[in-house]
Amino acid sequence: MPQIADAPFQIPVRAYRRQLDSLVKQALAEDIGRGDVTVKALGFGTTRGRANLIAKSPGVLAGVDAFESAFRQLDPRCQFRWKVAEGAKFRAGVLIVQIHGRAAAILTGERTSINFLARLSGIATATRSVADLLPKGAARILDTRKTTPGWRYLEKRATIIGGAVNHRLGLYDALMVKDTHVEAVGSAERAMRRALAGAGRKIVICEIHHRSEIDVALSLGARWLLLDNFRVGELRAAVKKIRRFERMHEASVTIEASGGVTAKTVAAIARCGVDFISVGGITHSAPAVDFSMKWVMR
Repeated sequence: MPQIADAPFQIPVRAYRRQLDSLVKQALAEDIGRGDVTVKALGFGTTRGRANLIAKSPGVLAGVDAFESAFRQLDPRCQFRWKVAEGAKFRAGVLIVQIHGRAAAILTGERTSINFLARLSGIATATRSVADLLPKGAARILDTRKTTPGWRYLEKRATIIGGAVNHRLGLYDALMVKDTHVEAVGSAERAMRRALAGAGRKIVICEIHHRSEIDVALSLGARWLLLDNFRVGELRAAVKKIRRFERMHEASVTIEASGGVTAKTVAAIARCGVDFISVGGITHSAPAVDFSMKWVMR
């Protein structure tokens, strides 16, 4: 599984594999039900066959393991010859992979396998389209928790393949003081103070909505500031203020920008000097890549 060496959060490999296997199993059960009546009626038995997967739209390939799992849960001897590597860009019309296995398994698993590959490749493609806009050596893209319920590890892995870095995986691996927490507690200072006091060794991310909150957060000991919905000029000034604090106090502060990030604004945001730019759209709004399976006639 690809990871970034200095990524703040990383997907646990065993948990990822469990989620993948479980999702594929559920997806196959949903599609097959009591049995593929078409394949059964056509009487393939143990006949083996071949099929090619063709890209109908361009993209970045992701979800290879889920694609293979869908077939191998039906035919453990199914074989694959990938013509495009995971993480590589491809054009429409390109041969992606050749599949060889029991004909019944290939035909039955076709839609489930493609659904996984299409969704995850769509996320990797959307992520790459944003990451490619960043100036060289500038900020990195962070994903978010705006994922399909139950698919979080798979979708976050797809963002890594597309060139992003994982943000926190859930509510358990880092604290994030958001506007709703502030409203519930009564003030930003009170919410930050409580979070920092109760964090133990976990990272505390403080969402900042106004420049006045920066001094409060830093004075309390916050070292990850999420600057939310700052305009570029305001963001640049805020970053300078935080970097000045770092120099004066020999501290290290992680700066994340979030909100209103588009293809038109992401490069300008990066040039402000932030460390990360979080983008929810790379998961919640990524269009699927289109693939088509073609049977290979002998």
